[in-house]
Amino acid sequence: WRDPLNDYKLIVKNRHFRLTIGATLIFGLSMGIYFTLYIYLATYFWEFTTDQLSGTIVSTLVATVAAFMLLSKLGKRFDKPHLLAAICVLAVINNIWFLGGRLMGVLPENGDPLIYPLFLVSSAIGVFTLIAINVLSTSLLADIVDDQELATGTRQEGVVFAARTFAQKATTGLGGLIAGVMLDLSGITSDAIPGSVDENTLQALGGLACFSVVILPFIAFFMYNRLRYSRADHAKVRAQLDVMSA
Repeated sequence: WRDPLNDYKLIVKNRHFRLTIGATLIFGLSMGIYFTLYIYLATYFWEFTTDQLSGTIVSTLVATVAAFMLLSKLGKRFDKPHLLAAICVLAVINNIWFLGGRLMGVLPENGDPLIYPLFLVSSAIGVFTLIAINVLSTSLLADIVDDQELATGTRQEGVVFAARTFAQKATTGLGGLIAGVMLDLSGITSDAIPGSVDENTLQALGGLACFSVVILPFIAFFMYNRLRYSRADHAKVRAQLDVMSA
């Protein structure tokens, strides 16, 4: 019965694993908060209609296709830790210019024809960053399995990807919990009518959302940026494992 605990203790000693799982947890937490608040932000903060919200499926589709097309090419030119750090920066910039821009009065007022296209662009970038983080971090964890095998002689795919799955589930649940607290703090209620919520409440909702989706990815950036595991490093690890296997 102690085997799972011992396996976890062994993999946690791997610095690359700790940084990757930790950064992925933090980034996932920010996305969990944002997507829980998404319908409230879209309905009350931006005052979009249900027809307009249904149009986001197009931007989601475009972002998904773009992610899988670009990631395969970028992965051949850049190391995964650098790409993950860059994706975090992209997420921070995306949330600052859109949510932050609205809070600071830089963007046009609600109802302006320009707001909805900007919303679609921001949504597409958000979906792209989420897919990119998931794909790249999973791929990096697969590389770390090799690193762990060389260091300890034990191959731990099951433990690594079980931890990854747990991280995804935990951030979804915790993100929803934190988002619920934010909604209470902002003062918005479930029976509020779009367009009738006072400006202070909307500013509080937008400010809390902006804070979480800027600060958390920024922390994840620093953690990914501390990773020192390049494609060349992984190639050396694989070569040594092949020699040991032979």
